[in-house]
Amino acid sequence: MAVIEVYEPLANALNLLETRFKHHNITMRLDVPSDLPCINGRAEQLEQVFLNVLVNAWHAMPGGGTLTITAGVTADQKVRLSFSDTGTGIAAEVVGRVFEPFYSTKGERGTGLGLAICKQIIDSHQGTIVLESTPGLGTTVIVELPQADIT
Repeated sequence: MAVIEVYEPLANALNLLETRFKHHNITMRLDVPSDLPCINGRAEQLEQVFLNVLVNAWHAMPGGGTLTITAGVTADQKVRLSFSDTGTGIAAEVVGRVFEPFYSTKGERGTGLGLAICKQIIDSHQGTIVLESTPGLGTTVIVELPQADIT
């Protein structure tokens, strides 16, 4: 682990998908302050988490839509990133299982490992990842990570 700026792995993941999003009529709204506190982490692992969350949002919006990414600091001083899509959403009875290994909402297209790996990575960073969804309205994935102690 190293002290890193969370924006770097996020920007790398966004750069990898920017052309695909444009091609699939996905509009991105980004509200991520440049002065977010640093976190202790592994940039390549966080990039993998962000990439997986972004790909899931893309797949949930086959006809296009809007992906809104916001970031800030919570009342208990954690760095929070929120990824909200206007996609198909996930049924309530399924939301509780999305972080289980080998459980997929994508049928043949998914292995059911993406979000399970994301949870493992975020857990290893002493953070949390949660998913909230409403069928027909979209899904929001919230990642919270503790700030780095740089005193």
